[in-house]
Amino acid sequence: MSLKNEGSVEIWLSHPQPDWQTNTQRYKFQDKRTAGLVFEAIKDQYKILEINFEGPFGRKHQFAEFMPKSDHNDLHVVITWKSNKIRLHLNGEIRETPDHVAKVDARHHAS
Repeated sequence: MSLKNEGSVEIWLSHPQPDWQTNTQRYKFQDKRTAGLVFEAIKDQYKILEINFEGPFGRKHQFAEFMPKSDHNDLHVVITWKSNKIRLHLNGEIRETPDHVAKVDARHHAS
C-alpha cells in the first residue's frame, strides 16, 4: 500500500461469531496501519459497516454501508483510489457513499 495518486487496499473482515454480519451486536475490528494508510472498521447494531480510511489524497474518507448479504463468515473489503476519486467495494460490489453524510442517512432508513 502506498500514497500514490492511484492505488488500492484489500482487507478481509471476519469474526468468530457466525452471525456477526446479520445480528444486532456492535463489532470493532482491529485497526490496520501500514505505509501511511490507516483502516478502521465497525459493524454497528443497525447492520451498517462504518469504515474510516486515511491516507489517499491527504485526507480521511468515511463510508457507511449496509452489510451485504453473504453466504460466508468473512467480508472482502477493497478500497481503490485514482484521479481524486475513492471507491469502496464489498464482496466485489462497488458501493459509493458521500463522505460524512451516508452514516446518518443509512441509520435513518434502517429497519
